Amino acid sequence: VAIIRAVLIGSPGAVMRTVAYDLPMVVFAMAATVAVTQMSIDITDSMSDWIWQSTRPQAAQAMENMALVMRTGLPGTHFAGVVLSLVVLLAMFVLWAVLIVRASLIYIVLAGAAAFAWPAMIFPPFRETAKKAAELLFALVICKPIITLALSVGISGMAGVGTTGEPGGPV
Repeated sequence: VAIIRAVLIGSPGAVMRTVAYDLPMVVFAMAATVAVTQMSIDITDSMSDWIWQSTRPQAAQAMENMALVMRTGLPGTHFAGVVLSLVVLLAMFVLWAVLIVRASLIYIVLAGAAAFAWPAMIFPPFRETAKKAAELLFALVICKPIITLALSVGISGMAGVGTTGEPGGPV
C-alpha cells in the first residue's frame, strides 16, 4: 500500500524509503516484539516477586492483626467485622481477575501488534497505530509491579492495626 501510494504521488524517494528502510524495520519489529515482551514480562515478574517477598512478613502480621480485631473488636461491631471480611475477600477476587485479564490482554495486544500495528508502520498515515500499540503493551507489562508495590504499601500500613501498646508504656 505504501509503495502504491508513493508511485501515485510520483515520489521515487518514497518508494526507495519504503523498500530500503520501512520494510526491514517492520520485519525486525515484528520479530523482536515477542522476544522483548517476554523478557520484559520476566523482569517485571521478578520485580513483583522481590517486592512481595520483602512485604510478606508484614502481610502475615497484618492479616493476624485484622483477624484479631475482627474477632474481638469493639462492643457491638461484630457485624462490621463480617462486612470487612467480605470486602477484603471481594478485593482479593477483583485483584485476581485484574491480573488474569492483564495476562490475557498482553497476548492479545501482542498478536494484534504483530499482525496489524507493525505492518501499518509502512504506511505513513498509520504510523501512530504502531506507537499506540507499543504504549499499550508497555502499560500492560509494567502494571504488575506497580500493583504489587501499591498492595505492599497498603499491607505494610495495615500491619500496625490492632497493635497498640500499654497506656504510659514505651512508644
